[in-house]
Amino acid sequence: MLTGRQITAESQSDLKDQLSFITYFLLAFAIVSVLVGIFVIYNAFSIIVAQRGREMALVRAVGASRSQVRRSVFVEALAIGIGGSIIGFVLGLGVASVLVSLFDLPGSLVVRPSAAIIALVVGVVVTVVSALVPAWRASRVPPVAAMRDLAVESGRVSRLRLVAGIVTTVGGLGLVIAGADQRSATLVGLGVGLLAFVGLILLGPALARPFSRGIGAPIGRARGVTGDLAKENAGRNPVRTAATARALMIGVGIVSFFLVVNASLRASIDNIVDEQFVGDFAVNTGSFGFGGLPPELSERLNELPEVEIATGIRGVQARIADSNTFATGVDPAPAFELFDLAPTQGTSAELAEPDTIAVFEGRAEDKDWSLGDEVDVVFPQYGPAKLRVAVLYANKEIAGDYTIGFPTLDKYVPDPADFVVFARLADGVDPDAARPALEAITDDYPTGELLDIEEYKDATAEQFTPILGLVTVLMLLTIIIAVLGIMNTLALSVLERTRELGLVRAVGATRSQVRSMIRWESVVIAVLGSTIGLGLGLFFAWSIGKALEEDGFTTYQVPYVGVAAVVVVSALFGMLAALYPAWRASRLDVLDAIAHE
Repeated sequence: MLTGRQITAESQSDLKDQLSFITYFLLAFAIVSVLVGIFVIYNAFSIIVAQRGREMALVRAVGASRSQVRRSVFVEALAIGIGGSIIGFVLGLGVASVLVSLFDLPGSLVVRPSAAIIALVVGVVVTVVSALVPAWRASRVPPVAAMRDLAVESGRVSRLRLVAGIVTTVGGLGLVIAGADQRSATLVGLGVGLLAFVGLILLGPALARPFSRGIGAPIGRARGVTGDLAKENAGRNPVRTAATARALMIGVGIVSFFLVVNASLRASIDNIVDEQFVGDFAVNTGSFGFGGLPPELSERLNELPEVEIATGIRGVQARIADSNTFATGVDPAPAFELFDLAPTQGTSAELAEPDTIAVFEGRAEDKDWSLGDEVDVVFPQYGPAKLRVAVLYANKEIAGDYTIGFPTLDKYVPDPADFVVFARLADGVDPDAARPALEAITDDYPTGELLDIEEYKDATAEQFTPILGLVTVLMLLTIIIAVLGIMNTLALSVLERTRELGLVRAVGATRSQVRSMIRWESVVIAVLGSTIGLGLGLFFAWSIGKALEEDGFTTYQVPYVGVAAVVVVSALFGMLAALYPAWRASRLDVLDAIAHE
């Protein structure tokens, strides 16, 4: 006997488990956003320190120690971190409200003190950590630099960094290829992480200059001198350009990855249904493997003269060989006629016997099971049982690793219910003509919806659409953060190049030409980041697909319109990011700019 409080606690725990995927996804998004923020903050502090090189040198010349210079940068970072974290937390509450509405969750928004504390701590720590290298650079400015112009930032790429980047990138590629070959998503994830977050960070500056010139070449031909200047400005400091493009690379890479995964999953579902299912209609509940339709529905459908075979599919959670897993329940004889499970040993008649189980041959090989072995199974409603392996099959895309016949499920699982019912029409029966007869029965079961096979494939694929929508929206926020980083970099770059811009104006450039130069420079950086991110996302999607090939990811498909739109939108965002810096550059007074130091 359970008390009301115990039942409430158990229900809350079950709901928390069901929604855990949302928690994990939001955590992953938070990590990605923090990484993007680190790149943006690091780039901003690097430029600020470079611009204030002479000021830092004067401070050192009047007696300040290196540690004092570092502390001054840290204090500045701390103040920015505190202010930015407070503003970010308030904006986060707005995003959380939108997500609550999107998922139609009951109740109001809950804000715990721990959330505010974590947001503040993470924001401050990220800002201070991002300022570590710029602070160290600032402390290395010699006092004699006060007597001359100085730029702390260097556009050169060290040989050590280049070698380390090549080694890391090759190592990441090796892990990805090995993971795809060994069907290990973990190895693929580690390889892509090493490739994207270490290899490309180290190798990025070496790629930035040739990529910028290649991307900017058409702009130079189309826009003349301003296009050439934009191209050269983007490539003149590859370290800065790579750091600016890196944040956008991550956002575009993740968006393109999910676009390809979604398209590939849809194509895989279509192929699996076409190749492994022989039927005409499905009564779908959309309950993702759990019941909703009583067994008598399939019995009533079988009584129709238009129907040759109708059978339900059930799902059951069980503990099999010390692992919690999901098993598929079928009526063996009709299921083996409707679905091509490709049995390699055993028959449907053997699975129709009580206390039996069918196992995917790959899983049986992992467990060292063979036909006739006994498997320990624990059913939540009944308890422990021993089931004999009666069938081994090769196609697991529809049935999964474990399939249990109705005679066995009826013994151990009370109150059976199907989550989908499939039907095949008799020879010569037209589906359109037969549909009214099927609907006359299925209309008595409001939890199910009668679908033809094309509609069923669409409905199955549509379950991924909300996830894709959520991913796209959140990653767009990341891309917006990256675009703000581009705007910030260009604005600071304009200040740094004040004298240069004044000279450009002095030799005849108009204000519109200066604005055009800054805008196209931003477009080059944006396209650089989005192109590399796109390539990384496509490669990651392919490698994950290869690793999950046995789990139903059978087709790799690129939505070319979608991925092209990502690059185009990134370029447009890059142009928008340059509007204010370009306007500011065009408004510089020529004489004051030339006299600027």
